Amino acid sequence: MQQLPTLLVIGSLSDDSLLTGLTEEISLIYAKDADAVIDITSDGESIDCILLDAASLGDEAHETCLWLKTDKELKMLPIVVIEAESSQMTRWLKAGANDVLNASLPLEIFFNRIKLLIELKHKTGLLSGLAALDELTALASRQRLNEYLDIEWRRSLREYYPLSLIKIDIDGFTAFNDHYGVGVGDDVLKRLARSLEPLCKRAADMISRYGADEFVILLPAVELENALVVAEKALESVRQLNIEHSHSTVSDRITVSIGVASMEPNRDSRCQDLLDEAGEILYRAQQAGGDQVQGIAV
Repeated sequence: MQQLPTLLVIGSLSDDSLLTGLTEEISLIYAKDADAVIDITSDGESIDCILLDAASLGDEAHETCLWLKTDKELKMLPIVVIEAESSQMTRWLKAGANDVLNASLPLEIFFNRIKLLIELKHKTGLLSGLAALDELTALASRQRLNEYLDIEWRRSLREYYPLSLIKIDIDGFTAFNDHYGVGVGDDVLKRLARSLEPLCKRAADMISRYGADEFVILLPAVELENALVVAEKALESVRQLNIEHSHSTVSDRITVSIGVASMEPNRDSRCQDLLDEAGEILYRAQQAGGDQVQGIAV
């Protein structure tokens, strides 16, 4: 059964008949204010469009619209504002609303305007979905990993669980490409991707091709000890590929260096801090000779 698109209704509409006709084609979620929106999005609810009721929100309505358009997780969602005063339309459009509707509109027009915005959002999502994948390996792209890290960071702030991040870099890969050729190097990257992807056992885990020869695994709600277990498995899975690398200073086979960082986010830290810590530990592993795992709990 196809999942219905979801409309997030912010405020309390005085005329519920505007929404009753939508329920057969659209799933409705209600939030009384911006704080409730944060709770809903932190719980991982998938939203396709936002309906903001200006009358019930009062003075907070305009501020809420501005906030929605600056929030990383919500700014791409279409916003429809219910506004009784036609003179306020320009103000709402400048605030980022995609459409401004009067509650007195015929229901058919009201429904069609919302469904059109959801359809456009879906088509845009299909295009952005292509950008979310790395073309060579079909793993998540760097952009997608960063977006997901931001989502998980905010969720962990609310639910108080740690995040672990594993950075994996191929030892001497520039020398490999110089000697064997970029085409062979691309084949190696694809083989590594296939060997590393099964390490993400849970739906919440994500692996990304983060750089030319760098992979990142994000493990929400995983402490350092368990993240190190995953990292050791990654190290061994690459060794098992047994790919020749006669120009490596580490081994005569393809190897990787791995840095693992684990931290529990707080209001004084940023998700970039987790990436930076993993990068520093990765560098330490490389300086220690490569083909090894090092980790830190921050």
